Amino acid sequence: MRLLRIGATTVAVLLASERSVAEAELRTRGEFVHALLSSGADEASLLRRARANGIDLHAVSTVAVVDAEPVGAAAAGTFAARLAAELRGWSAAHAGQVVVLLPVPVEQARAAVARLSAADVATPTTGLATGAGGPAGIRASHEEARQTAALLIALDRAGSCAAADDLGLYRSLFSRSGRADLTAFVRATVGPLLDHDRDRQRDLAVTLETYLELARHHARTCEALHIHANTLYQRLDRITEVLGPRWKEPGRALELQVALRLHRLIAERAD
Repeated sequence: MRLLRIGATTVAVLLASERSVAEAELRTRGEFVHALLSSGADEASLLRRARANGIDLHAVSTVAVVDAEPVGAAAAGTFAARLAAELRGWSAAHAGQVVVLLPVPVEQARAAVARLSAADVATPTTGLATGAGGPAGIRASHEEARQTAALLIALDRAGSCAAADDLGLYRSLFSRSGRADLTAFVRATVGPLLDHDRDRQRDLAVTLETYLELARHHARTCEALHIHANTLYQRLDRITEVLGPRWKEPGRALELQVALRLHRLIAERAD
């Protein structure tokens, strides 16, 4: 019994020590990633810290950003850790997400995410970007991966994985050069409706977007918005007053639907 008590105490001390080391390592990783992704960081200092942590920043070929949507922060952290372990990378929490630095190409990272998903692992939203290596390259890749993850969530594709190139038209539309044109299109198409909602604290834009997405089906729209049929008819009449009767024409309705969706995506990405 004495030997068992001594052994149990020894095991407990070892477990506590290992837990303390693991927690300290996580804090160190988080602090380093925060410094790495800060624009004002000294590159020489970052390279020294990276070497001390056993990381070759110039070998980073892919940066992944793992968002908690839709599985939660704990599951996202576990997923990122498994991804890093499988590909001999390195992960750390940063700004409410998990950043994974990987010494493999994007395609290999995508395949690893697919394997983890197929193994019934809770799958968070994962944005991937090709890394150019070095602190500056990693920062640029991180921003691209972060935007990709945000756009996946905005497109109702939470829980999926994609690289920027996979987003096709949406990537082009939401580039810096395309955003001004998008904003102008949204203002020209649904600007009066958005102004009406802002000035009167209404939600006609949401009503119209839902109504059009549900193929103008009144009952399903009421169910989705949790409103009475009479309330829907009143809102549709008010929309006609603001936009004019032509909004019901097929071509015009399509433009409105696209503009409202783009407006929502722009707003969500701004957040």
